[in-house]
Amino acid sequence: MTESDRALLTFEQLFDTSRAIYKKQKMILEIVLEPFQITVLQYLLMFKIHNSGSTALSRLALTLDLKPASVTRMTELLCKRHLMVRYDSPDDRRIVMIQLTDEGEDLLQQAAIQYARKAASLYRQLDADHLQYLGKLAGNLSKLAEGCAKKS
Repeated sequence: MTESDRALLTFEQLFDTSRAIYKKQKMILEIVLEPFQITVLQYLLMFKIHNSGSTALSRLALTLDLKPASVTRMTELLCKRHLMVRYDSPDDRRIVMIQLTDEGEDLLQQAAIQYARKAASLYRQLDADHLQYLGKLAGNLSKLAEGCAKKS
């Protein structure tokens, strides 16, 4: 087996494993979010806003790798439910800013608690050493991905 064959095999294994984990976590998150009547993408959008306090709509689109029009539609729906507010940037009125309301923060926190409970059942099957190794591996893979992104 050549070095490029090994690299492709490793990539394929990492991709397949990451995809399987993602699908399982997404399925759990969909079940958790159903009573809150929000989608996984809306939850991720709200989580990004929560982490930044407030953010420009255009930055959200870049972060989530979505078209600005898609983010605009999502935020309009969430604003109608009073989960977030939109306002013009005080520095530049052309920039639309998004911020979670208290109701949005509460929903996000409740959903996160429910997700943690459900996801815990997924990880209970691993012992402490495996969980620690998984965390370390995830961190290393993230650093590797960041390094690849900077080089391209």
